[in-house]
Amino acid sequence: MEGQQGLPLGMTLNDARDMDCECGNKTFMPAFRFKKLSKLMTGQPQDSIIPIELYLCTQCGKPLQELLPDELRDKKVKPLIQ
Repeated sequence: MEGQQGLPLGMTLNDARDMDCECGNKTFMPAFRFKKLSKLMTGQPQDSIIPIELYLCTQCGKPLQELLPDELRDKKVKPLIQ
C-alpha cells in the first residue's frame, strides 16, 4: 500500500534524498529528445520517431544523468539549453 506522493506506507519525503545536478542545483524542467529509427531497419512504411523524456537543470541546462536511459548517459553530453 502507498502513502503520500506514491511513497511506501510509513515513509515521508523527509526520508528521501534530493537529486542534484552536477552544478549543485536542485530544480529541473521537463524536455524531450527525439530519435529517428530508419524504416529500412524496422520494415515499416515510415521512419519511427522515438520521444525520450528527460529533465534539464534550470541553472546549467545539462540533463539529469541519473534519469537518462543507459544508452544516452554520457559525461560528455553538452547542455541542451545555453
